[in-house]
Amino acid sequence: MHKFLCVLLIFFGAMASFAQDNVRKLDLVGIGTEFSVAPDGQTVVVFTNGILMSEDLADLDESVLYLQVYNVESNALSYEITDVTDYALDIAFSADGSTFASSHQNGLIHIWNTETGEKLQTLYGTNHGAYPNYVFNNGQLLLSRNSGQPSTYLLWNIESGSIQSILAHRFESRSEMEAKTDNFNYTSLAHFMHTFGALTPDETWFVSVTQSGHIWRWDLSTLHENPRLLFEGENQPSFPIRKLFIHPDGDTALFYFDARDDDNAVGLYKLALGSGGAIRINGDYDMRAMTITPDGNTVIWGNVSEQQIFIAPLDNLEAFETIDLAVADYITQPWVTYAQSSFQVSADSKTLFVGGFLNDDRESDFIYVIDLD
Repeated sequence: MHKFLCVLLIFFGAMASFAQDNVRKLDLVGIGTEFSVAPDGQTVVVFTNGILMSEDLADLDESVLYLQVYNVESNALSYEITDVTDYALDIAFSADGSTFASSHQNGLIHIWNTETGEKLQTLYGTNHGAYPNYVFNNGQLLLSRNSGQPSTYLLWNIESGSIQSILAHRFESRSEMEAKTDNFNYTSLAHFMHTFGALTPDETWFVSVTQSGHIWRWDLSTLHENPRLLFEGENQPSFPIRKLFIHPDGDTALFYFDARDDDNAVGLYKLALGSGGAIRINGDYDMRAMTITPDGNTVIWGNVSEQQIFIAPLDNLEAFETIDLAVADYITQPWVTYAQSSFQVSADSKTLFVGGFLNDDRESDFIYVIDLD
């Protein structure tokens, strides 16, 4: 069904193609499977997530561990960070873009000066790694996911390097925890194993997603209370939700649910963060790899097999435009399997960045830079 819809989508989309002169490339050097864009859209940090590499990691040159920082306007490499010993899992910028955090598989979280690449601080997490990261607007607090069973979130004070609080599902007793997780059965445990989340604009709530597709709301004013379940996913750890976006109104969230059971239908959902009510607003398009612009007006999603991007108003998805990408000779596997960072938009909603294209040498030669206005 999805294949048929995509064919129709491409046919009609061709009538409203995006202006190709708005599409340019940021040229990259070497390996880089993922990237993160600064709020102003002028700085891009490229890194290689070891999870995405199929080769024997021990045989790869240590340069794959480095972070590369590019200037978008000059289309050049600004500097390279070599003072790391393990793969980066995630990059998160502060709200003003002056600093960014890199989390690594060895549990370290480094804070860097964006302009110079100087290391400002190191937070010492666990060897299980700590990611993704969420930097608060004041630049002094950072929230990171910590592995474990069930997983938790750690709230760090960046200046002191200390853990200020822990967000966790709390149980009255160990026996209650074992009962609710079916004695740590992987399937039932998936309801409490978090994968990513998002902060509301006023930073009063943190909304997280688990492996099973459960969506939880944490009240950041009462950090020691259990989160509220807003959306119930599946009864298996199948990662049906790849990304969730908080609308600028702070009251709703958008996510694409790739259902594998009968309880929820495949499609794009709108979730009320206060009441927890979820409404499916579209089920016609494959939107596993998608994003919304920070202004909340536009939805962007990609079709891997056809190498096309679709851009549409949130309130009228049928009025989409298409961007054809000349990437037929590139591996685009990260788009589907790890669709966290394939599409990113600058904070002013004017520039779209598209990456995840690997050549035959497992290198990422470029990132598309697309002017949306």
